[in-house]
Amino acid sequence: MRERDRKKLWALAGGRCSLCKRHHSEIELEEAHIVAREVDGPRGDPHMPREHLDAYDNLILLCPNCHGTIDKDAPKWTVDLLKEMKKEHESYIQQLTPDTVSVLSGDVSVQAVGGDDVAGARINKPTRIEPGTSITVEATDTRRVTGVEIGGSHERS
Repeated sequence: MRERDRKKLWALAGGRCSLCKRHHSEIELEEAHIVAREVDGPRGDPHMPREHLDAYDNLILLCPNCHGTIDKDAPKWTVDLLKEMKKEHESYIQQLTPDTVSVLSGDVSVQAVGGDDVAGARINKPTRIEPGTSITVEATDTRRVTGVEIGGSHERS
């Protein structure tokens, strides 16, 4: 799979499963094939050119549970249905209002004293970290310090 296709898939899916919408900070996601790579796989097609199998148009981002569900009942989950689901999911991601996606940029400086765990920036909702963002955390008398913690207790928008 080309890196360009992989980045496009993850970006347009918003790092979320295209079916259940779970975010990659909650569960490991899989880059699944709409038309199987193998002819005898789910939705396999002997006429599909090999170079198109790993292309962006034939990939969908899914969590392991949804991936398994879709592949176990392949006749129900047709190629057309999966492509429409992918399209609707990407449209949903693009329509997220700016207040549901945070932007972290510039220089972020955090000072903390004492405590078991200190996070300079705790991110619990979809957040875009701009290139060049610098996070500095100064902490004394702490057990563990992280510059950025993604995940944890989630507030869903």
